[in-house]
Amino acid sequence: MAQVSIVDVKKSYGSIEVLHGIDVEIAHGEFIVIVGPSGCGKSTLLRMVAGLESVTSGEISIGERVVNDVEPKDRDIAMVFQNYALYPHMSVYNNMAYGLKLMKLSKEEINTRVDKAAELLQLEDFLQRRPRELSGGQRQRVAMGRAIVRDPAVFLFDEPLSNLDAKLRNQMRIEIRKLQRDLDVTAIYVTHDQVEAMTMADRIVVLNDGYVEQIGTPSEIYHTPESVFVASFMGAPPMNLVSGNANGKGKFTIEGLGDIDIPKDYSFTGKALFGIRPESVEIFSKQSKGSYPLELELVEELGAGRILHTRLGNETFTVHMPHTDELPTNGLFVKFPENAIHLFDPKSGKRL
Repeated sequence: MAQVSIVDVKKSYGSIEVLHGIDVEIAHGEFIVIVGPSGCGKSTLLRMVAGLESVTSGEISIGERVVNDVEPKDRDIAMVFQNYALYPHMSVYNNMAYGLKLMKLSKEEINTRVDKAAELLQLEDFLQRRPRELSGGQRQRVAMGRAIVRDPAVFLFDEPLSNLDAKLRNQMRIEIRKLQRDLDVTAIYVTHDQVEAMTMADRIVVLNDGYVEQIGTPSEIYHTPESVFVASFMGAPPMNLVSGNANGKGKFTIEGLGDIDIPKDYSFTGKALFGIRPESVEIFSKQSKGSYPLELELVEELGAGRILHTRLGNETFTVHMPHTDELPTNGLFVKFPENAIHLFDPKSGKRL
């Protein structure tokens, strides 16, 4: 069983600590995505699992074995990089077979493994080509094939799709996820793209400045964010976060607007951030009980929907409407379903 355990792992470069006690338990066959902005430490963490970076403190285990001091080649992992890292002078076949030759496998075993991987990745017709004769998506498949032939316990992906165009990224996301399920292998995937994280992961690890902000399923991360950072980072467009004051009795005061109703479960009193997803609000053309006026500033047409950039009181506010709903022309009013409202502490950034 290829479970991966990361326990209180820290990483420092001299006096600068870049990872601050990371704890993640990854089950066999699970697809974990580590997501966060540039510089948050996600690639450093992946490289520590791979053995390309040393562990300052804490333990990393693959299966039942602690691998802190185990060489990368002996960790039973395979890594797919952002830049493919293919040998330009070698054919596709030799790129995929090279690692197996270093392992001293027989020619028959190498042929069997390469042929099987090529069939899985639809590369049978390209085995004698050089990387320069392939498209970006085909090169990425070769890089994945080189990993697959090793039959590893764990796949590690370091932003493998960031060099591809949008259409190809969508296609490769599906292919990678399907391949991981077919092979029943554990996978750790690093990306800064929250769409990749939401669409591919069994669970997501959200990193921010070397700390774990939240670990959960895509649904948990999106619908119940544990911090302002998660709420604003995960989602396109991101969650609306409006400053105001909660009175602890079901009212939230927004400057320039007045009081709005929030669930009475929120007993917090004082300054807070009111959060709601742009697609969770209800839009009307006439004011009614429980609705509040919006000032429309800009409309973005997206084909499948539209994004309204508005003002709620003195705060900016975004609304995402499906294309089937007509845009009100005589007025714009909004209601906030109680089950979609979130409150956050503006000082700690944590969910209330």
